This record gives sequence, structure tokens and C-alpha cells, in this order.
Amino acid sequence: GPRLALTGGVRYYNFDENRAQIFDGIFAHDSTGTALLSQPGATDASGVAPRFMARYTLSDAVTLNAQASQGFRLGGINDPLNLPLCTAEDSVTFSGRDSWKDETAWNYEVGAKTRFAGGRASFNVSAFYMDIRDLQLTVTAGSCSSRLIFNVEKARSQGLEMEFTASPNDHLDFSIAGSLNNSELQSTITSGGAVVSGMAAGNRLPSVPEVQVTSAATYQWQVSQGSRAFITGSFQYIGSRYTQIGD
Repeated sequence: GPRLALTGGVRYYNFDENRAQIFDGIFAHDSTGTALLSQPGATDASGVAPRFMARYTLSDAVTLNAQASQGFRLGGINDPLNLPLCTAEDSVTFSGRDSWKDETAWNYEVGAKTRFAGGRASFNVSAFYMDIRDLQLTVTAGSCSSRLIFNVEKARSQGLEMEFTASPNDHLDFSIAGSLNNSELQSTITSGGAVVSGMAAGNRLPSVPEVQVTSAATYQWQVSQGSRAFITGSFQYIGSRYTQIGD
């Protein structure tokens, strides 16, 4: 119809990876003390990733949007543990994880885009919810002095994004945008009854700040015929975030 637009699509993917990783060094040995020269590995993934979008034009100044889409990250092959360095407890906790699985996520979003003041100002807002399965997290394998990627069964990210822009006259342009993001694990990984590397339900996802704000203002004026000068100032704030889940 004249006001409603619908879009649907699907991506099919099929990945295969086979490789041999070469390791050497004074700690690159297996439990028998034999030098670990080559570790073969393989990973594969296949499936479909759909996407659906809807846009409704409420008026010339207001548009409503909604979408649901799925994405994925390919799994992979972990490095071997430096077993001669491992304590017995860490050897049990971190052994048997030669590879990690694909991560998948469904993202749901609704929002609105508006224009007002004769087209000189706009305000956009959107809310999102992301359902994540088999989240890939990098952890330090304790005393083993190795890094591994774990899959955490469930996680979620939800939040709000807003943006305001205005050009009240021919000289001034102003914009401000901000986002709120509440992201956390919804599953726990334990070994021997203890949580492994901070991977507990309720803990924040690494690298994701809860608050971000950015703004800018530009003032411009005509210097001569066909020539203009401008001054711009900007401000950006990024909230605290953890580097790794173990932090």
C-alpha cells in the first residue's frame, strides 16, 4: 500500500575450515612430555539467516520502523593448553575444549523517525532486544598460560538509542545522540562447583559500555562571496566496560 512497505530476505551459508596449527617452545608439550608440533583441526557451519523489515509512513514527518533479523559468527579451533604449566584443577577445567561453536543472535528492533520545525529538526528513537545463543567469550586459562574461547549458552542485550539534530538558522547546526545498553549473561559455566572466569548469569558482557553520548555543534558564516568559515565543537562520552569476561 501507499503507506506500508515490507521487506523479507534470507541468507544461506555453508562454511568449512580445515587446518593444521604448528606449535613449539619449552611449554608446548602434551601430558607425556612429547613436543606438540602440529594440531589438526576442523570446523564447519551451515544454515539460514533470515531478515524481516516493515516501514509505515504515518505522515510526511513521521515514519515507524520494525525489524527482526538473525546473524551468526563462525566457530573455530582453540589453541592447545600449555599443559606443563597447568595445575591439576586448571587442567580439568580447561581441557577438552579443542574448538568452539557458532554464535547466533536474533535482533528485534522498533523505532520512529520524525522531522519537524519545517524540516530543520529531526528526532529518531529506537529500542532493541538481542537474544544471543552460544556467545563466544575469550578467557585466560588460569595457570595454563593459554587463551581459549568458550561458548556460553544464553546471553541478551537490550537498550535504547536516540538522536536529535537541529539547524535553527543558516549559521548553526547541532546534534546529540545517545544510547543505553544493558547486556548480560543468562547462563553460568562452572567447574568443580566454582564459576569459571566470571562466566555467571547476570554478569555484564565484556567490551559493552552501558552509556554512550556524543554531541556536536557547528557555527558557520559567510566570509566573502562563495566563501564560508566555520567553527565546530564536539563532545563524546563512553561509559566503563570490561575488557574480558574474567575481569
